[in-house]
Amino acid sequence: MADPMRIVVTGAQGYLGAKVLSRLTAKGVSVIPIGRRRGSGVLVCDLSKPDEVRRALAPVHPDRIVHCAAYVPNTLEEYEDPANAEKSLAMVDHLLNATTCPFVYISSMTVYGSGGWVPKREEEAGDPTSAYGMGKWQAERLIEQTHRPAWAIRIPGLFGEPRLGGLVGNVVRSFRDGEPVCLPDRPLVWAAMHVDDAAESIATLAISEIDRFQPVNIAYQGVYSVSRLVRTAAELFGCQSGYVVDHPDFEFDLSMARGLGAVPKRTLRDALGDL
Repeated sequence: MADPMRIVVTGAQGYLGAKVLSRLTAKGVSVIPIGRRRGSGVLVCDLSKPDEVRRALAPVHPDRIVHCAAYVPNTLEEYEDPANAEKSLAMVDHLLNATTCPFVYISSMTVYGSGGWVPKREEEAGDPTSAYGMGKWQAERLIEQTHRPAWAIRIPGLFGEPRLGGLVGNVVRSFRDGEPVCLPDRPLVWAAMHVDDAAESIATLAISEIDRFQPVNIAYQGVYSVSRLVRTAAELFGCQSGYVVDHPDFEFDLSMARGLGAVPKRTLRDALGDL
């Protein structure tokens, strides 16, 4: 019987990384979690320090790395912070220099920017409008230049426990509890998915065959916008929103994910209803 695949998961103590680790373990993978805090089985490592990354990974010999760690913006202002984007890019560089195995990188819809056609096909990226998006795009290019097999998994924003704030959480909680809802006062390009669904799709791709660098969109099927989110949440809780700002639509082309069996089974409406 073949030994189980050995996969390093960075950011394994974080919001997404912990979920990905759990899904991979359930699929029979031998997972090596990397984090900055001590914990059961955790390989403690500061990914911002190249020498520390090399020392930590030298004895591990992973079959794959799933890189979930990043400096994630909490506000719209932080999306424009180039310093955080540079820090995240440096972590990718350090991991690539310390390893030769296939790489699974968690990228973002922000690599598409705000213009162009929808649904967005993977080849249409490259015009990010934020420092965060530019950092993700530069990381994808850095990985591609190594000529190693890799997925660049482009996901929308995430919601779900234990993260109860953010646009989705605030909208659902306000409509459910009959409280005033705070909504954007200017048009925004937006899309989101439940962290559990994102983690399942990422784990599915992480154990699939990778033969070259390939970006792939992961999302719910259908069209997204803040306006659609508000209407859906209002319908779920029998409310009237009275919200009049018209937000642009966004849609992912999921042809590649569908062929790989990585499209979530739920819809956004399903996920909202389960909050």
